[in-house]
Amino acid sequence: YWAGPRYPSPAVFHDAGFQYIVSPAVWNFTGPFPNYLNTFVNIQNFNRDGYRNGALGLLTSNWNDYGGEALRELNYYGYAWTAECAWHPETADAETFSPVFFAQTFGNAEAGETAQIVYNILAQPLNQYLWHELWRHPMLPPREFPVNPMWRIEDIQTSMPLVKRLIGALRTQSTRNGEEADYLQFIADLNLWFAWKTEHSALIRRLAADTTVTLDSLNGIAQTVADDAVRQLRGLKERFRKLWLRTNVDANLDLLLDRYDQQAAYWHETAEAVSAGDRDLDPTIPSSWIYHPAAHPRTRDTTLSQVPTAYFRKTVDLTSVPHRATVQLLGDTYARLWVNGTRIGEVYARRSLSLTVEHERIKVFDVTQYLKPGTNVFAVEATAYQPLTSGGFNLYAELSMPAGRTDTVMSDTTWRVASTAPSEWDMPQYDDSSWEHAMASPYPTPVIKPDFAEHRFSWIER
Repeated sequence: YWAGPRYPSPAVFHDAGFQYIVSPAVWNFTGPFPNYLNTFVNIQNFNRDGYRNGALGLLTSNWNDYGGEALRELNYYGYAWTAECAWHPETADAETFSPVFFAQTFGNAEAGETAQIVYNILAQPLNQYLWHELWRHPMLPPREFPVNPMWRIEDIQTSMPLVKRLIGALRTQSTRNGEEADYLQFIADLNLWFAWKTEHSALIRRLAADTTVTLDSLNGIAQTVADDAVRQLRGLKERFRKLWLRTNVDANLDLLLDRYDQQAAYWHETAEAVSAGDRDLDPTIPSSWIYHPAAHPRTRDTTLSQVPTAYFRKTVDLTSVPHRATVQLLGDTYARLWVNGTRIGEVYARRSLSLTVEHERIKVFDVTQYLKPGTNVFAVEATAYQPLTSGGFNLYAELSMPAGRTDTVMSDTTWRVASTAPSEWDMPQYDDSSWEHAMASPYPTPVIKPDFAEHRFSWIER
């Protein structure tokens, strides 16, 4: 799916005697608006090389990752370019094709020219960003970007007002498919939100780190910014919902709308943390990813030792039973939890492009009824799905104790671990003194700390 001047694979398949079809892509799956600079090169050149090497034809892919969040109505330009390249594999010309496509789509040449300018601006590299960036926790450092992030903020903030004026003109000029302007308007406003988020999250992080800024000043700014963020997100969420339901059923739409709610919660929680006097604002989970000390997690090297399955224990002494005990479990990649010998549950989903599966990577359990005064044990069996690597997990629990105290149980190096375990290894009376201490190993991407009181659980960032 990458943009390249030539593609060697068609010649390989041709020389091997296979019948085949080339499959480029409308590059719509990484962010809100398709990357048409990549798309046009990929479709034209891959198809051309396939044609020259006897391909039966082409099938242009379109992947709506993470629940199909990308609006398919924005893909038609790429679909039509696919047909143009298929019909004219040696002579397809984007400069000739584009005015015709947009004039046909919107009913006349004037509207077509306006729409083409809008598409060209939205497809520019500085106006392109990833879903992972859009929904990333605002208090995390931004993902690496090949140019100064301020350039992108400036470009979005200066180009989107022009785009919105052009969209307004398109609404009056078009005599066909005028409702398509609503999708473009949403993308322009989402871009402005992304630039606002990037700018203001950096502001809060900078002010929090500046000890010359008083807590009162920081609190006032953080609360104002959070209120504005929540207001914008509510409006964008409702607009997205309406646009989605024009051409989609509502099955699993809640998973997409939850992205807006989750982001709003992050801003609200940040303001609450500042109000409580917290200047650190680190949103990541304090519990560690732990493994057997002989393991080399996520390192697929046959020369290194691995422990594909490991057994972990943590004893906890309680003077009384908590009012409520909530446990969150994440696996790398499979983990099963016991409390005092009772099997509680398991997490068995691994990283994927499915938003449904991404939610399944975090499991939360109420274990209040399984705890007792005295010695308790949390036991976890962890197994790696991937070959040549090691199993591990992350556990974070909050115990609501009398007098309003909250105790925590977290995976860390105080847990005991073994590569094999007898039948009663998950019971409190089992003696694990001969077991080794667990090893902590950084996970490749941040994990956001849960807020059990607000029923918001962790999220594994990308």
